[in-house]
Amino acid sequence: CIPEVDEELFFKAVKETVIDNHEFIPPFGKGSLYIRPISLGTGATLGLRNAPSYTFMVYVSPVGNYFKGSKIPCISVEITHEFHRASSKGVGSAKTIGNYASSLYPLNLPKSKGFDEVMYLNAENESLIDELGSANIFIIKDNILKTPKLTGAILPGVTRDSVIKIAKEILKLKVEEKEISISDVLFWICISIASDSLLFLIFPEYRVVFN
Repeated sequence: CIPEVDEELFFKAVKETVIDNHEFIPPFGKGSLYIRPISLGTGATLGLRNAPSYTFMVYVSPVGNYFKGSKIPCISVEITHEFHRASSKGVGSAKTIGNYASSLYPLNLPKSKGFDEVMYLNAENESLIDELGSANIFIIKDNILKTPKLTGAILPGVTRDSVIKIAKEILKLKVEEKEISISDVLFWICISIASDSLLFLIFPEYRVVFN
């Protein structure tokens, strides 16, 4: 429904927005400038139908670490069997506002118990993992980097793509995109934290700590 934004216009909008707000870029080591392009449905309509027009905009904001605390925080994650982030035939592979809305309540529950994040399982097979609310999942073992394959429920974002390219082209690792079970989880990397952070996974039956 939403028309594609012209690539030249997209990059021009991002560049000009950053230049116009360069004074808000935090000092080195103090944070970063978050860039958010967005397309909104607009127009005079109340019924459940496609918007008659769309508005493309880019906004920026200075931000600190995604997880509050030290530069290399200790991250605690609760695995949920009560909720799924998305289904394979839904819109989980797109960065849509609906995916954010449906993730707020499932995240509030573990946060109320002191956890930082929630890990979602595959909607069709709960022995397999999908991703965290704010991150893709990567496992490294025997110089092989593994990540859940794209099934339509996982966001194929630029961070995921960048990690895969760095692993292949710079670190010379073999990369496998495949189904990953809960027991396979050995390493986790998040878009906003250092890769040598601690991760606590809380299972219904027991606690596992990875360093």
